[in-house]
Amino acid sequence: VNSRRKVKHRDEFLFQHFVGCSPRSTQLTHLLHRLESALKDHFQLREMEVPTSEERLRWSLNRFLAAAAKKQFPARIVIVLDAVNRLRGESSAADTLHWLPTDLPQGVRIIVSTVELEQSGSLHNNLDEGSRLHRTYTELRRRKCPTIRLQPLSIEVRHLIIGSFLQLNQQALQSLEQAQQFRIVTAKASSQPLFLRTILHALRLGFELSDTSIDQQIDTCLAAETPSELISRVLDTCSGYVDSTANKNPGDRTVIRFFSRVLTALFTSRHGLSDTEMWGIVELATGEPLLSEQRECIRRILRDFTFSVNGLRSFSHVDYSTVVSNEYISAPEVHVRAHHLMARFFGKLPPCARKLDALPYHLEVSGTWPRLRAALVNVQMFHLWWTSAHKTEFLNLWASLTARANPGAPIRKLVTGEFNETMRCAQPPRPCLDLVEEYVRSVDEYKFSYSPSDDGL
Repeated sequence: VNSRRKVKHRDEFLFQHFVGCSPRSTQLTHLLHRLESALKDHFQLREMEVPTSEERLRWSLNRFLAAAAKKQFPARIVIVLDAVNRLRGESSAADTLHWLPTDLPQGVRIIVSTVELEQSGSLHNNLDEGSRLHRTYTELRRRKCPTIRLQPLSIEVRHLIIGSFLQLNQQALQSLEQAQQFRIVTAKASSQPLFLRTILHALRLGFELSDTSIDQQIDTCLAAETPSELISRVLDTCSGYVDSTANKNPGDRTVIRFFSRVLTALFTSRHGLSDTEMWGIVELATGEPLLSEQRECIRRILRDFTFSVNGLRSFSHVDYSTVVSNEYISAPEVHVRAHHLMARFFGKLPPCARKLDALPYHLEVSGTWPRLRAALVNVQMFHLWWTSAHKTEFLNLWASLTARANPGAPIRKLVTGEFNETMRCAQPPRPCLDLVEEYVRSVDEYKFSYSPSDDGL
């Protein structure tokens, strides 16, 4: 895409969206708003308004494409959407591709990528037992879309990838011999890009943080048969790297799994965490601050497993997140307990945009309705709530807490995120609150505590 941008026609519109590259990128609303805003700006569609709701964005996409195609002839509009199987809608499943136009204006091309199966595996003449075609792939086949199947990495390509990696990491992996490289490229699992990427990162980490020989590290990695199994082994090894940096008293046999706390916090977060937030959450969970050596070790490890958007770290691949869920959380009660901890941490922050972004999510997942109510009626936070960035969510949260059907009904969906079965843990049902009564009480408490002037109030 970057190469195409350099040589593209001056009138060509080239749009790309990588689902999963940031927490918001998985939201269908975010994708459609980005696309329609880009079309409006590029083709100067001043008379057209970009909607804000998902339903209206879905209906308006055809209009924007048609209007853009009429602006110039021949139209040159190319839209690239990666991993559409991971898109999530607000009111309905995005993986049905109901939002993707079936008929495109002349000169408009949409290129999408998706997976073939619901579960990992390869499709031959018959499906693997327990596997089924993914809904996105089924829908694209129904529409008779031309397809290109990505094949496993060839031996030659694996050699090229390792060669490029070694050039970028000559100091760390200069001792990786030809025989060792051969063992890696001839392993069946290394035909999968994620497996090869993970083993190379693991060897680089091992060189920097461990005294274990390269051959032993390769043996450990190649004992895994799938990327998920390899990721699990590597994370366990990394946990040992972090624990080994702790200065303990000779007689103290207590082992605090600091790294597992960091991984759990990252998985539980709404839009990722800053380094400072990670250290604070771990300290709140363990009662002990992280040593500077441990922090540097964790930062070095997370460089290979996370990406940062606006200073907030998130896992850089869905398989990393899945392994952390299976290995370090595993049960709904552990997951919900982690959300309680996160709510305690963000609840301590003074009124700020970051607090409004994170706290309601953790309170909603954990079913802590009194504290969520308190966050919504807090007079000092109201001026932040009533801004363009938070107003819609503020109103939707109140709508969810004032519905008459709430009492006795279990949680099935969230306002602040996506609810799944790993979060179901006998949380109390949402209350049905009286909006006016709650604000009258909050204002009275504020007047009693702060005695504001009439103008200030």
